[in-house]
Amino acid sequence: MHRRELCPIISLVILVVTGCTDLRNGILTQIQINISENDTGNQVNPTEENNDTCKETGELPVEYPKSSIYALDTLCSPKRDIRWVDNLSLDLDQELTGMEIIAYKIKWFSGSWSPWYVPGVNDLYQKVSSGEPKRRAWACFNDHTHRYLAVPVEYAENLRTFNEFDKGLVTESIQPSGAHEVENPPENNDQWSQSVALNSDTEIVNRKIVAYQIRWTCDEWSGWILPGYEDVYVKNSEELMRWWANFDDHTHRYIYFDVADVQDTD
Repeated sequence: MHRRELCPIISLVILVVTGCTDLRNGILTQIQINISENDTGNQVNPTEENNDTCKETGELPVEYPKSSIYALDTLCSPKRDIRWVDNLSLDLDQELTGMEIIAYKIKWFSGSWSPWYVPGVNDLYQKVSSGEPKRRAWACFNDHTHRYLAVPVEYAENLRTFNEFDKGLVTESIQPSGAHEVENPPENNDQWSQSVALNSDTEIVNRKIVAYQIRWTCDEWSGWILPGYEDVYVKNSEELMRWWANFDDHTHRYIYFDVADVQDTD
C-alpha cells in the first residue's frame, strides 16, 4: 500500500463543485481536485514565496517552503456517496477524489473529531453487534464532515509506508486508532538537522511520522509536510536538510505511530 513559512493568504472562495475546502494556508480553490493553479507540482524552489506578512518581520529562514510541497489539507461536507461505504479497496480514494489520501479524520455528530486514520493501517472496523460488514472508517465520508491530507496519485509511490503498524485488528468501535498527534515546543536537539535519512525520526524519538507542521516565529503554521514528499531542501546553498530540521528551534506538531507498537508478524 502506497500510503503516503507560510502565513495565511486571506482569499476565500466557496467550493461549490466538491463541497470541500483546501485548508492549506487559508486558501480555498475552485479546482475540482483542490490544487491551486499556481502550484508547480514537484518543482520546489524554497527561496521563492509571495507571502509578505512573514517576510516583513524578518523572522523566516531564507529557505522557505513553497505551498506546492504541502499535502492537500481538505475539509469536506458529507459526500452523500454510498461508494465510500460499500468498498474496502485502498484505491477508492484515487477513484473518487483523484488523489492519494495519506491520513484522514471524521467529525462525529457530537461535534468532536476522531483520531487520525491512515488508510490500510488502522482504519478497518466492523460493528458485529449491528450485523454490519467490514468497512473502512472513510465509510463515514458518506454522511459525516471529514478532513483528509492527500497528494496527487503520481507521487504516492515515493511516500513512506506504515504497514508494519497494521495489527490486523478489526475493531467493534470506529473510535480507536493507532495514530497520534502531538504538538511540541522547540526540542533543542540538533540531531534533526544532522541527517536527511528518512528514518531519522525513528532513531531520534522512536516514532514514525506520517505528516508534520512547523510554527514559524511569525506565529503562523506551515501546511502539512509529508516525509518523502518534496521535504528536502538546500540550506545555505550547500547543506541538504529535511524541513523537520526546524524541530530543533521551532514549535511543531506531527501525526505519528509509536515504533514500540510494531508487532512481530513472523
